[in-house]
Amino acid sequence: MNIVSLRRPRNLTLYDSPMGYVIKMLVAIFGPLDFALTAPVCEHIDDQDVMARELSLDIAHGLVGKTAIHPTQIAMIEKALMVAPGEHSDALRILNSTQAVFKSQGAMCEPATHRRWAASVLERARVYGILTEQSPDGIRLMPVS
Repeated sequence: MNIVSLRRPRNLTLYDSPMGYVIKMLVAIFGPLDFALTAPVCEHIDDQDVMARELSLDIAHGLVGKTAIHPTQIAMIEKALMVAPGEHSDALRILNSTQAVFKSQGAMCEPATHRRWAASVLERARVYGILTEQSPDGIRLMPVS
């Protein structure tokens, strides 16, 4: 950010700034080479909305973690990286399917195209767990073997 003389606007994610292009390029270049990339820090410590939007985009870009700048961000990061049950079941079906294409949860699944995504989802579930129904503290883990 210093090189391009920028600071992230307070109400925007990094993806809404010129750095979004940089993240996309890093993912496009290093992802196919199996480099696991983590997301940069969200310096707006008190803005949980921006953090939640950014975490969602981090995961959509295939990033495997996020740098926390403050201890209060850790629980939110870990919860965001948990795998939704639907994602988990899609990943298992993709990796175990003998069909070329099938429909699941209203979307097309194509094992030849989505195999690496499915493997990364299962790895994320192994590390962070699977999000299930909400408990009073907001998180319940389903065991992953």
